[in-house]
Amino acid sequence: MDGKDGRIAYHDSIGCTAFSSAVVYDINHDGNDEVIISVNEFDCSLGFLWQKDATQMTNRLIAIEFKKGAQINLHSEKRYKNIFSTPWIGDIDGDNYLDIVFCEYFNVFPPPLEFLGMRVKRISSNMTIDEDPVWGAYMGSDGSGVFPIQ
Repeated sequence: MDGKDGRIAYHDSIGCTAFSSAVVYDINHDGNDEVIISVNEFDCSLGFLWQKDATQMTNRLIAIEFKKGAQINLHSEKRYKNIFSTPWIGDIDGDNYLDIVFCEYFNVFPPPLEFLGMRVKRISSNMTIDEDPVWGAYMGSDGSGVFPIQ
């Protein structure tokens, strides 16, 4: 949804239920922010608790380029899911390249929802970062939950 007027700005069917928020940054420097979001892929019609084959579940981290209607795959991992964490983006090591930090939950069915471990991953990208992201974390880069009007 467009944050200024509430209209539907982009519509697509990508993945299944996840409760993480998106972050935004202009990764291709075209003047428009891309949304970076975690997507779980599995047989959505069965529901989260009733998957039979965990090897078919995949967690993907994608960037959505709204102007082109394109998805850029940043990361993909089978047997993992993300149901609880928003990625963090910024320049963690001061090298002027975008870093992405996110969590993945290891998943084996059955039993459903048994915690079998998770990992925190960092992607050191080759995308230059010219300025700090305005929405680079859950509740925004400054933690206020208010998107700064530019």
